[in-house]
Amino acid sequence: QATYRDRLLQRLAALAQTTGGARDLKTIFRAVLDFASESVPCSALFISLYESERSIRKGIYMWYNGKEVDVSALEPIKVGQGPVGQSIRSGEVEIVNDYQHAAGKKSTHVYLGFDEDEREPRSTVIAPMTIMGNTVGVIEVQSYEPDAYTREHATALLDKIKQALLF
Repeated sequence: QATYRDRLLQRLAALAQTTGGARDLKTIFRAVLDFASESVPCSALFISLYESERSIRKGIYMWYNGKEVDVSALEPIKVGQGPVGQSIRSGEVEIVNDYQHAAGKKSTHVYLGFDEDEREPRSTVIAPMTIMGNTVGVIEVQSYEPDAYTREHATALLDKIKQALLF
């Protein structure tokens, strides 16, 4: 019986193969989505680029509840003091098991979607994408389930995704 680590390594090999031959960003984003969906609870995925000069981020890919969403008209999001801002400033993976409480009323945050029962996402893991020590964006994975992510598997998972994407 294959262990979680063995299955993760197999998925990483498939991800590296897909991203290595990718010619467009959508192919890479879909490979990240497939990898995340098979490796952790994943109700939604949001990838955004960070502009430090204006302290904003712009969505470049969104998926939730089985559908890709056009983010071209999405307004830039101000980076505040919430979990995404903390991840951007620290350069570290952030795990939040009660997203609405952690985001708070003073920060700007993105709820990627609601399920058929109109539940809001409960857990999120946020990984900054960094190049030469500078944060250039974030990958967010959300789940409707509370306590969906642990530090150990989320850090390993998203670090490998970033490596595969050459961040």
